[in-house]
Amino acid sequence: MSLINSLLGPLSPRGSPRLRSPSEASHELPFYSPPRSPNAPPAFPPPPIASSIYVSASPPAPKDRVPDDFLAVQRKARYIEEQLQHLLDSQAEGLMAAGLGGGPPDDQVSNGSSTPTVSSMRRDITSPDRRPARRKVSLTMARRGIYKRVQQMAAVKEEEAYLLDADMAKNKAVLERLGRWESKQRGIEKRIKAIENDQAGSRAQNLQAEAKTLESEIKQTEEKLWAMKARHRKILAELSETENSVEAKLSSYKTSLSLLEADVAKFLARPPSDANHSSRASAFYSLPPKRRTLAMARDHWEEERTRLEENWQEVDMDREALEEGAILWQDVYKRITDFETHLQEEMQGMGRGRTGSRDSPETANSSSKALIAQMDATVLYIETKLKLAEEKNWKLLICCIGAELEAFQQGRTILEKVLSQASPPTLQTDTDSDTSGQELVDLGEHREEQSAEPAARASTFRPQKYFDASDDDPDPELLISHHDTDTD
Repeated sequence: MSLINSLLGPLSPRGSPRLRSPSEASHELPFYSPPRSPNAPPAFPPPPIASSIYVSASPPAPKDRVPDDFLAVQRKARYIEEQLQHLLDSQAEGLMAAGLGGGPPDDQVSNGSSTPTVSSMRRDITSPDRRPARRKVSLTMARRGIYKRVQQMAAVKEEEAYLLDADMAKNKAVLERLGRWESKQRGIEKRIKAIENDQAGSRAQNLQAEAKTLESEIKQTEEKLWAMKARHRKILAELSETENSVEAKLSSYKTSLSLLEADVAKFLARPPSDANHSSRASAFYSLPPKRRTLAMARDHWEEERTRLEENWQEVDMDREALEEGAILWQDVYKRITDFETHLQEEMQGMGRGRTGSRDSPETANSSSKALIAQMDATVLYIETKLKLAEEKNWKLLICCIGAELEAFQQGRTILEKVLSQASPPTLQTDTDSDTSGQELVDLGEHREEQSAEPAARASTFRPQKYFDASDDDPDPELLISHHDTDTD
């Protein structure tokens, strides 16, 4: 039950204590309003003017109802997107607090690339005054949280694909029923035409003509009167029998046709509604029931099936992109964590070397070169993964990996400065090296002080706009790439 409350919390009623604003206590009493001036205009327009103002020119168009199943999926996706945005902000704050806070702000520094940064994504977020206070997340927890939220987004997409499969099955059943009705209708109509045009029908017409001829001959020939009258009675009896036979054959088929037409009319008047996709805005539903035809219904459900298949393919493509992106980010995160651990050990070793036995300059120089070479290799690895994310248009990973790459590039400058001052001849230079090296040691300690796995917790956030529709900010589709590619 707690999991459902955490997912549906942003849309729960206003009376819920989980959504109560911290400043709500200050608005328990109504605001004070000064007395109105006697010459002040009326609060509402006069009745004739009010009637002209409030009369609507045309009724508003009805909005499509979002099905409950898809509404829950959308809520889950929006909830995960909000958590991803919070983790991105925490990642940026963690990188700045770990040693980059002394530089200029993100919006004033450019590395010359078109890759979106974390600051560009945070500019369009609602102001902090309108958002509830959130617990500060460490850099390590933010990285791991990004990986988990990407996996959760993939699971949400898989659930949406399952709902689309159910809709496609219902659509297929309706199309099969329409096909059977059309086939049965064509068969009955064909049989009716065959009966009307067979020998029995033509014989009835010939008998009618002969009866008229005999009636005229009876009047002209009295000698043959009795014989002709007898034949006339016989022919009339045969004619009646033939007509009754034809009517008996036609009545069964006409009854079947009328029943079929009644079923079709009932179906066209009240067609089955799509459980998870409302199609009330289509041309088929906009027509009056009397003007709808079976062919129009078949065209409508064929279009609906095509649309469902396209949605399913798009959702499946999004799921694959999210799964591949999660693996890529896990590799980058592990490589960065390994280097930070090694860097912290090296800097602690350098600190112990100053208080104890001092290594030779050649040993210190080779160790410094090896450390810089390892950092260059890590930067090259991150650049390779960033290029792969840009090729596949994974905008979330472009933002995350780009921030890590920028932090490593600035950290390399600090590392070169620290290592260049690590082995000078004078005591004053040793003191400066301790001060500069401590910055890099603090960087490693800050990133490792909260490396324990964060406990699972559910928190309620106010719904907010994830991305602005204007400008060239990252697309809300996150990792979605609409073409099939393979990951390295």
